Amino acid sequence: MKTAGHIRWVLGLLLLGVQMLGAKEPATFHVGDVLGADVVTPVALEVVDPTATAALQSIEALKAPAIFRSEAYVTNALMHQFQATFDETHASFISALQDTFHQTLLDHAAVTSPDFGYLVTAFNINHKKFPIPMLLAKEWAYGKTGAVEKDKWFNALWQQVQSAIRPDDLPAGFDLGKNFRLVPVNHLSDRLTLGDVTKRGQTLATTNLLPIAQVRTQFRRAFTDDDEQPLARALAAWLQPTCLPDAALTQIARERAVHHLVVAEHYAAGQIIAPQGSVIDAKIKAALDALAGQPPSGASNQPSAIIAADEANESPVAIPAQSKITTATPAIAAPTGFAHSWEKVWTRKKGWIIGAGAVAIFALIALGRWLAQRHRARLVANVTKDLPWQTPVGLQTELAPQLVRAVQSAIVQELAGQRSHLLLTQQVAATEVIRLVHKMDELQVAMQERLQTYEAQIRELETELTARTEENRELIQLKIEMIRHQLEVETLRREARFN
Repeated sequence: MKTAGHIRWVLGLLLLGVQMLGAKEPATFHVGDVLGADVVTPVALEVVDPTATAALQSIEALKAPAIFRSEAYVTNALMHQFQATFDETHASFISALQDTFHQTLLDHAAVTSPDFGYLVTAFNINHKKFPIPMLLAKEWAYGKTGAVEKDKWFNALWQQVQSAIRPDDLPAGFDLGKNFRLVPVNHLSDRLTLGDVTKRGQTLATTNLLPIAQVRTQFRRAFTDDDEQPLARALAAWLQPTCLPDAALTQIARERAVHHLVVAEHYAAGQIIAPQGSVIDAKIKAALDALAGQPPSGASNQPSAIIAADEANESPVAIPAQSKITTATPAIAAPTGFAHSWEKVWTRKKGWIIGAGAVAIFALIALGRWLAQRHRARLVANVTKDLPWQTPVGLQTELAPQLVRAVQSAIVQELAGQRSHLLLTQQVAATEVIRLVHKMDELQVAMQERLQTYEAQIRELETELTARTEENRELIQLKIEMIRHQLEVETLRREARFN
């Protein structure tokens, strides 16, 4: 019995030594490794969760308004272009009147004659940049300036460009959010800073920022008369974006707005950070780095506040920056007394301690073997005297339950480790499935919006095709009538000659 106790004692020390030799330093683990044992913190920790921090910052960044440049010269150039084109078209039409009717002022009979209609149609075919409606053509034919029509179209253009107009396509990864910041500039090449945005910028709701395609459609729909549609389509093409996104400055502003936000996890002293079989992720790696006395990644940027997940309440709460330790061992309470002394000894003499433990283990193994040989010698002596075959059987009977318990304990520990690994794998898989579902929803919404845009463009093209078809029909009809008119003139001339 005493020898069996010595053997169990030696085996226990051997297992302890093997465990000490097989243990790894927390800093030697890497993301993706599997833990072979539970990781327990001896002190309270406040560890930053990199993944949750990145997710929180990406969400909060959208609350910072996107920055757009407001270019006033675009509006001014458009209005000057309208004025100049209107005057040029007026002069060209008066010249066409002179060539056709040999005069620049017409009476009511000439204006209502088919020849005037042919003239207007032919003029618009050659002046597609500014096709004139019939009402404006009559105004010019009567010798008027067409000021009423001019003001009508000028005001329609001016009303549209007063809105904040953006390009239809935004830069990749550029999210508008609920608000945007509009900063006036004199020219597209002007350099802006965040100080300029703060001084001159104006915050507006994103609903006030209209894509250029929508503005052009609104402009054309404002004119319901078919005779005005050619000019409405021509002027709609003149409209250009008045606000351009500044993606680089927006990114800088959003990073500054969220750099102070982090998510931290609190671990109490003695709490398990990660169970055996866990796959090390960024969060567990940060906790292991904290245990090893190393600053986590990103520790150089000291935030002004930490968002900590309370164990009783999962909603993030703000923690002042003063509560965060920013020394060489961030977020770890400094050990005191014997624990502090042992930590220093272990850090400095780690190799010596492990070597001494290995020597002690080998010495215990040798001692155990010597005791076992001595015990077998005693058994042989007893066998020759009294009970030759009973003692070995009794020894086997005594050691059998202990061996069974040892095997059972090993099996239970292995099953527990596998169960923890399976639970962790299941959680990772569930998280991945949820992420994929969200991504599929986003792709579906984007696809629906794109299909709606394509359908709207198809409807606009069909309307334009119908209008162009009508113009072609009118042109053909005009040519036919002109030929008929020439035929009638030639017929009258021949009859006059014969008579």
